[in-house]
Amino acid sequence: MPNRTQQRRWAEAQAKVEVTATQVAEQTAAVANLTERLTILAQATQETEQEWGQQITAQARVVTQRQAQGQTWRRLAQGVARLRQSLAQVQERAQRQMARLQATLADHQERRRTLQQTLAERQAARAAIDTASQCRERDLEKDQIMLDLQVLLASLHDWVREHYLAPEGQRLELETATELLYRKAGRVTWGAEQVEIIFEPYRYAEQQRAMEETCRRCNAAQLRWRDGRLLRFRVASDARFQLCGCQSTGQT
Repeated sequence: MPNRTQQRRWAEAQAKVEVTATQVAEQTAAVANLTERLTILAQATQETEQEWGQQITAQARVVTQRQAQGQTWRRLAQGVARLRQSLAQVQERAQRQMARLQATLADHQERRRTLQQTLAERQAARAAIDTASQCRERDLEKDQIMLDLQVLLASLHDWVREHYLAPEGQRLELETATELLYRKAGRVTWGAEQVEIIFEPYRYAEQQRAMEETCRRCNAAQLRWRDGRLLRFRVASDARFQLCGCQSTGQT
């Protein structure tokens, strides 16, 4: 019971880590989006200022020439004044937009900093939960292997569903997959060249077929244990299959 409690504590801590990591990713995406919008707005404002500035300069030059030549120039001067007023309005509007975007950007950056700190704290809390040694104390070798795989693949569950699970299992959420696969009862056989993990039969035929296909895909991927031995998975087909307590068969 204490060992299972530790595993549940780790699963709860992992769930919190995943939620916070997702929130950090969302804030990071928002920061990137706002930064890009600010850059585009600044470039557009600069181009508008240059274009209008050129028009104002050109018309002001004409006004100066007409004044020097004694020609009518007041209407053109009024046009220059209107252009300058319009340019000032454009600049003011752009400044307001930039101020709003910068305020929103600062808010998202602050949220991200807070979430990153929370994520680091939750990762540390998860790391402090000693599940590996608990399993070694129980000597449940199959559970140890599957727990290691669960830890390694928890954050990559979507990728695992796509590459390893049978089509029927590709809709499984992590919690359901944990019960049906990662923590499925079974036994392990240690050989000189390979490690065989045998799962207990499933109650329902569709689950049995799906798991057999999943095992086939895993075996085709040539997965290996940390010491280099080939991992082979299969599901027992005999409904009388019995889990052999905490012992394993074959070479240890």
